[in-house]
Amino acid sequence: MMENLVLPRTPIGQAYYSRQLYLHVFGVVVHRADGSQRKEDIHLFTWLESENGKDSNMIASALWHFLRMVLKDELSTRRELRLFSDSCYGQNKNMNVLAMLMAFRKQECPQLKISYTFPIRGHSFLPADRVFGRVEQEIRKNPTILLPDDYLAILSNHGHVHQYGNDWDSLDFKAAASKCLKKARPFKISEVRVMEITDSAVGVKDTYSGEFTKHTILKKGCRWDTFAPEPLPHVSHVKPAKREDTLKLLMELKPPQPVVDWYNEALGGDGPVVNVRNSSDEDSN
Repeated sequence: MMENLVLPRTPIGQAYYSRQLYLHVFGVVVHRADGSQRKEDIHLFTWLESENGKDSNMIASALWHFLRMVLKDELSTRRELRLFSDSCYGQNKNMNVLAMLMAFRKQECPQLKISYTFPIRGHSFLPADRVFGRVEQEIRKNPTILLPDDYLAILSNHGHVHQYGNDWDSLDFKAAASKCLKKARPFKISEVRVMEITDSAVGVKDTYSGEFTKHTILKKGCRWDTFAPEPLPHVSHVKPAKREDTLKLLMELKPPQPVVDWYNEALGGDGPVVNVRNSSDEDSN
């Protein structure tokens, strides 16, 4: 995950003390042997805080879409898929993402061996970090950004942008996993360094060397080929206080009315509707 992008982005001092709407960016990079980062190998999944939260369901859904819709043809000719990410339990390193990977392998690419490595925090630099660094450099050249489309234009200079609700959507992997997975497991995923999926069991180890210990995590009678998470609704995670702060900051900027209309619609809620254009007209008089 990239650092949250704020809306509106502005250099005025009030923004430092104001809560702002977040645009979330989840990056997936296809890493090539020569270390190059071609634009077509970089995929940036975006969604607004007002559309959904930032949890394991969103990460699993984005990866599910990427593996099935973007990378499936290439994976069908491969024997192994190696994944690397940070160890954030609420997003990447959890049973919901593991269940998604096991279901994907069984349903789409049963010949694949999938390994998933979690580097030691502070001792690694993932390919996505290089992408985010280049994006942040370009964002710094734009002190004022009012709409998500302005961010998306910058992101599209660095990779393929997948917009939530248009290109991909969220599925309830958490609920599906809780129905299918055993509650009692002989390993703690928070302590796992490497996972390996080669069949219906998962191999785990808490060091980077040594042998995998295999475990069956499915409940009796459940199968990965029938694993099917339900669609999730779009739910705003913007609290009333943040909505109020964002709109107050917007009033200070006095943007064009279409921008104001977008914020009123995106933020929703029962608070007052802002009309900056009329305020600006009164000030000029």
